[in-house]
Amino acid sequence: MSEKEFKNTIVNFGPQHPAAHGVLRLVIELDGEVVERAEPHIGQLHRGTEKLMEYKTYLQNLPFMDRLDYVAPLNYEHAYVLAIEKLLNCNVPLRAQYLRVIFSELSRISRHLFAIGALANDAGAMTPFVWGIEEREKIMAFFEATSGARMHMNYFRPGGVAKDVPEGLLDNIYNWTETFPKRFKDIDSLLTNNRIFKQRTVDIGIVSEEEAINFGIHLPAGEVYTAVETPTGEFGIYLVSHGGPKLYRIKLRSNGLAHLQGLKRIVKGYQLADVPIILGSLDVVFGEIDR
Repeated sequence: MSEKEFKNTIVNFGPQHPAAHGVLRLVIELDGEVVERAEPHIGQLHRGTEKLMEYKTYLQNLPFMDRLDYVAPLNYEHAYVLAIEKLLNCNVPLRAQYLRVIFSELSRISRHLFAIGALANDAGAMTPFVWGIEEREKIMAFFEATSGARMHMNYFRPGGVAKDVPEGLLDNIYNWTETFPKRFKDIDSLLTNNRIFKQRTVDIGIVSEEEAINFGIHLPAGEVYTAVETPTGEFGIYLVSHGGPKLYRIKLRSNGLAHLQGLKRIVKGYQLADVPIILGSLDVVFGEIDR
């Protein structure tokens, strides 16, 4: 009896899969349940953002920033207005600088609450997700009170912010910072030492320091380059102006794309069931990857 040759299985993971964290398609090669290879296919949310921005004025381009990482939009607005201010060599009032930092940090906390909750949900724990969303709703209420919008705030401006915060809002934010640590401690107690959650995450998808550096990209030198530390890493803007009301060229440095390009190596050798957990730990948003 002749021996039968066994071939690896090819599986399409996403873009409709609920654990894909966006419109990500992974072509996964499996040896049984073990991942041998994973090829990310991006571009299904591509809108041509950088080219569109060349046909708009500087102010008209601000809403595009909100639609990159729509879970933490203010950090991306911040990078854009900093690039314009660097180009113009203009100063920003101190109060506006403080307001930018406050709202950028609220945006960062909001993003992390969503990411931790979604990762826990992928691992089978729903309660941390619900608690995280509850706190995130309070942050979004601050955004709505200030700008009128819960997600796409369009609040930062070159030279400052669109308007001052409503009376009493800063006190409300301060009061929230007094109560939030207790809720975060509750989330931490459910996950950090949870035996099942540790089985799904500890020593899964390990990336060495050297590999993390190698997954990065070289950044272009140009007329103006500005970077901010977003909730998921460095987001940069390379801006070229020819002196008119519209920019000549803009290049957006996506932090999520740098993370995703390492996925092929990170998932190799792990179980298929580990792929959503590893992907969730990368915390990618395809609005800023595909652009």
